[in-house]
Amino acid sequence: MSVLLLAIHILICGVIGYKLYTKQVKVRTPIYIVVVCVPVVGACIFYAELLLNKKGRRGIYDLAIEKQNVTDVKYKNIHVENEDNTGMVVPLEEAIAVNDAKTRRKLLLNILHKNPEEHIELLQRARLSDDTELTHYATTTMMEIQSGYEQGIRELEKRVQQIENLQDQSGLDKVLRKLRKELESYIESGLITGNILNIYRKKLGNVLDKLLLLDPNNKTYHLSKLENKVAQAEFVGVEEALCALLQKWPEDEQIYKSFINYYAATNQGQKIQQVLKEIDEKEVYITSGGKKWFAFWKRGERHE
Repeated sequence: MSVLLLAIHILICGVIGYKLYTKQVKVRTPIYIVVVCVPVVGACIFYAELLLNKKGRRGIYDLAIEKQNVTDVKYKNIHVENEDNTGMVVPLEEAIAVNDAKTRRKLLLNILHKNPEEHIELLQRARLSDDTELTHYATTTMMEIQSGYEQGIRELEKRVQQIENLQDQSGLDKVLRKLRKELESYIESGLITGNILNIYRKKLGNVLDKLLLLDPNNKTYHLSKLENKVAQAEFVGVEEALCALLQKWPEDEQIYKSFINYYAATNQGQKIQQVLKEIDEKEVYITSGGKKWFAFWKRGERHE
């Protein structure tokens, strides 16, 4: 019997020792000596100590957190923005107004590098700056943007000609729509003025004529053509064409806007008031975006 008890005691000591060695269990005090020296009672004390620690009754107990080697841990790459760009998101107008040349240059270059196409007007202002580096960057950037527009337009024009020379002209409308969009973006960018602007407006007029041959009932094409003519100060037949469109689409907000733009360009203030009165009387639906221009003209202010 004594041999069996000794065997059990050795087995218990071995199990506890293994768990302590592999850190599966942990106790603060060296109770393992008691376990070895006092059979049965030592094991009971050990497990009592272990239970107390697990329940958190002992404030001096260290949490069983294994120490890890840094080289054994895999870390995920975390993108951290460059500190130089922190806090750099400011309006370009404010950046231009900064007195310190170095700070102003840094702010402007940071903003313009991201989306220069959205800041053409301010690029033009930056081009007139006393800062040589900033002026050079603004001028170079504007030339690159302008070159990009012109190259894209040339490629689309070439594609149009290629399709027009084919017997099967399927896909022509798609290319013409792209060309129209590119021309309008270039014209509205503010990069071109004077004779160059007129040349591209004529190109736009030709494209709109071709689109109308393919889709004669497209109201958007008709209005774009008339607005393009007004922008070129070609007023002959514009009013009659707008009246014809209004008969076809009697409550269309865009047609009324085109009327007002035409009368403003031809200095016919009385007719502008008539159009506004007609909008009120017919209770024409004005979108949320159109309410601003409608209120502007209702106040009798000059449309910019």
